[in-house]
Amino acid sequence: MSNDPSTKKEVNGFCGGIQALFQKAQEICNSDQVISSAEQLEKLEQKVCDLADQLQAVIIEERLQSSLDSEDVRETEADLVANLPWKLKNKGLRDVVITLRCGVTY
Repeated sequence: MSNDPSTKKEVNGFCGGIQALFQKAQEICNSDQVISSAEQLEKLEQKVCDLADQLQAVIIEERLQSSLDSEDVRETEADLVANLPWKLKNKGLRDVVITLRCGVTY
């Protein structure tokens, strides 16, 4: 996840990542491919599952980042730091890596 607010771009009310995934889904839906074997079906199923995992990851990333940037979390963070028995050194904002249950990492 990135702390850079400029990485979130809104397109038609959706962040750019979601919009790109919707375009990929639309391409799959509009495909003229005829499924004539089990292998083709499995390949299509894997594409759709991968797309769903990516969509889940983008939504989770956006919601988690919004929550971390919220005033409530910042106030709770400040209260926690103020009530610790030792001093903490502010090292600023940092990027973190989160692996979701579906295996996608952001």
